[in-house]
This record gives sequence, C-alpha cells and structure tokens, in this order.
Amino acid sequence: MAGNLKWLRTKNPLKHYLFGMRLRLAFVLTFLLPCSLCFAQFPENADLSMLAETMCGTYAATEQSAGDGTGEVSLKLTRIWKDEKDVWIFAEQRSSTATEVSYRREVYQLVMNGKNKFIQSIFDLENEEAWMGAADKPKWVKNLGPSDVTLREGCSIGFIYSNGTYSGSTQDKCVFAWKGAVLATSEIALSERKMARWDRGWSDQGQQVWGPPKGGYVFIKE
Repeated sequence: MAGNLKWLRTKNPLKHYLFGMRLRLAFVLTFLLPCSLCFAQFPENADLSMLAETMCGTYAATEQSAGDGTGEVSLKLTRIWKDEKDVWIFAEQRSSTATEVSYRREVYQLVMNGKNKFIQSIFDLENEEAWMGAADKPKWVKNLGPSDVTLREGCSIGFIYSNGTYSGSTQDKCVFAWKGAVLATSEIALSERKMARWDRGWSDQGQQVWGPPKGGYVFIKE
C-alpha cells in the first residue's frame, strides 16, 4: 500500500489539471449563461439560502459533452433536516444504459466560509442500497438521520459565488476507493437553471480510471 500511496504523497493531485480547470470553468461559465442574461443584474452577494435554492431540484443531462457512453443521466437534490443551522441536501444520481441502471446516493452539508464562499462537505450513507430511489419518496428521506451518514474525509468542495454562478472544485486529496480509483476530484459550475459537473476517479499513478474523459455533464434543471 505504501507504494500505491507514493503518488498521493509526492504530487498534488489537483496540480496536473488546475490551470486547465480554470480555462474549462471559464468556458463553462460562459455556456451556463444564456445570451439573454449576459447583461442581467445578479445579486452582488450570496448566502446559504440562495445557494440551497439554486442547487436543489431535479436535473437531467439532456445536453452533455461527456461522450462516455453513460447514457441518460438524471440528478435530484432534496433539502433535508431544515431545522438545522446549516443546509443539508440528499442527492441521488441515476445513470442508465442499454444494459443497466445505476444509482449514486450521498448527503451534502453546506456552510458559509467567508463572503461569497461556501464549503460543501460530502457524507456517505450507511447501507446505501437501502436508500435507492429515496429522492422520489419524501417519506423515506424523512426517516434519514445523522446516524445514517459518515463524513467522507478530504472530499469537500469549495464554492465561490460571482455574477449569479457558483464555481467549485475539490479542495483536498479525496481518497475514494471505487472502480479501481484511489482518488476522486470534482469540478462544478452552478447557475439558476444549469449545473455543469465533472467527477473523475484517479489511480495511484495519476491515470483517470472512471468519469467522462473529455468533459463533464451539463444538467438542465426541470
């Protein structure tokens, strides 16, 4: 295992694509804003309630540049535990191909991190399979409690708000063992009606092993 972790210790996993990420996000932000909104006036500052309202909802990747054969992809983000000070969201993503249907479920915690800055912490669900389809069944989600989730260490996403768009990326080394990967990264750009998201997994040698190879999905809010 020590050999496998050498790449993580000696290299910043974000360094390889940080500059490219900025260029991609600049392109994405331009794409997210329709021409009719180019000169629209957006609030100068954002708070948690604004971010929650923008983020929550049902999305479909009817427009996407991933080109990875994943097929139809949908995403539903539902706010939970509304009595809590911070914002908590139940997320469920569904991907379908000609051969299978797969789900991914997780819980997000949103907190302020300064003026127009936010942190999204990611929590894994205990017995995740038991919550399949819960996003479409509000009564199920109501039964979800803090004891059902565990923080995914190092995988938080930092967002910065500007001109109606929240831009975010993985802030640390997110060790995430799944489908041959030891590390995961995410890049997100969120506006009122769209979310561009690029999730990828990396081997201990820095090779991408899952996720769209050329660009993320563009989810359209229904």
